[in-house]
Amino acid sequence: MLFGWLVLTLAQFVWANHDERCVTAVFSAYNYISFAGFPTKGMWDTRCRNPLEVTSIYAATEIYCDEIERATGLALLAVECQEFGHQDLLPRDTVAENLTDDAIRNMRKVDYQELSRAQPMDVPVVISQSYFDLMFNTIVRQTLQYLAL
Repeated sequence: MLFGWLVLTLAQFVWANHDERCVTAVFSAYNYISFAGFPTKGMWDTRCRNPLEVTSIYAATEIYCDEIERATGLALLAVECQEFGHQDLLPRDTVAENLTDDAIRNMRKVDYQELSRAQPMDVPVVISQSYFDLMFNTIVRQTLQYLAL
């Protein structure tokens, strides 16, 4: 399962243009965190439609991605939600009240493997800088290794 996810993420990253990589790293990081609410299962179902996970993705992109990276990367995510999940990405306005500067600043910051996937989060969370860096750099290294083959 993890290998399949890594191959899919790697393929996305290889073909992603530079501005898409930040958002790809963010939404990939949330594969390791489970959220309460509906839907709770299915990579594309939760990534595209679970309000807690989608809010978390939007919040993290506000912190780690610049405006161009956000616009480009979130547009790609919306296309992938349609293509792979056969549904629309939950619009930002739907969760906007949880995306104010104050709300994002007060979200819990989580590190890689800090949370058990067996215990779903019942609030949005933001990945830490070290978690983002780990995910981004791992995917970049994997991409470079893939391209060297």
